Amino acid sequence: MATRRVLVYIIISFLLCPYAELSALASPLNYQGTHILTYKTMYELSDAYYRKTGIRVQVRGGGCADGISAVLHGRALMGGLCCPLPERTLQRMGLVAYRVASDIKVVVVNPENPIQSITLDELRKIHQGKIKSWSALGWLSRPVALIFRKHCLDMKEPLRGLLGINDDLSNLNKRTITVRTDKQVVDYVSTFKTAIGVTSKVFTEGKRVKLLRVNNVEPNAENVRKGLYPLYSPLFIIVKKERKGDALGFINFMLSKEGRAIINKHLSEAGF
Repeated sequence: MATRRVLVYIIISFLLCPYAELSALASPLNYQGTHILTYKTMYELSDAYYRKTGIRVQVRGGGCADGISAVLHGRALMGGLCCPLPERTLQRMGLVAYRVASDIKVVVVNPENPIQSITLDELRKIHQGKIKSWSALGWLSRPVALIFRKHCLDMKEPLRGLLGINDDLSNLNKRTITVRTDKQVVDYVSTFKTAIGVTSKVFTEGKRVKLLRVNNVEPNAENVRKGLYPLYSPLFIIVKKERKGDALGFINFMLSKEGRAIINKHLSEAGF
């Protein structure tokens, strides 16, 4: 049902803009979509691809719906998704998806919090309201202030599945502070001593937060590739089927040794 609502949204958006905006393609190659992939990584890939080929990839951020809409309307050749679409939905829309990277999700706490590691089970219990005090984790007898980003509620967001949270958030801790952006998660956690949240690692670089180990494993690209670190989600590039040939040069560059080295600076390569 959730995916159907996304499809209806995209179709209505397409009908409200009846002319495929091919004239909006200001560059032979351009991208719009998930800010997780856009932030730093796509800009650095674009620069490297330009140095290698002389072809510039124009980059714009946004979310999954922005990426889908931009590709369907012809405003972008490539769209970025952090929440995968089912194969039947891709076929219905005439799209093809390429997995290009993995987003490293990190558990962040305030620097004053002495805890260094948390288990995935403990993290799930915090999100489901079964652990309510830091004393259960060996710290203060103070309530856990959970910060949670309400993200892509009309799609199957991988993080919710990892945390055992229903898509409608019906089993989410009732005392959770919900926010709309990763920046807000980081800002809350950096400000409040007893706060905790999960966000994308790329948005914590240079910020006043502490990253916890999960199951005593460090959150880094190598541990994601080895299958040791449990909190990650796939990132995709989508393209219209009839235009995939136009995008394959850049996508193959992303998956090359040089492209993967750039991806691994902020995310993790796809792993194949």
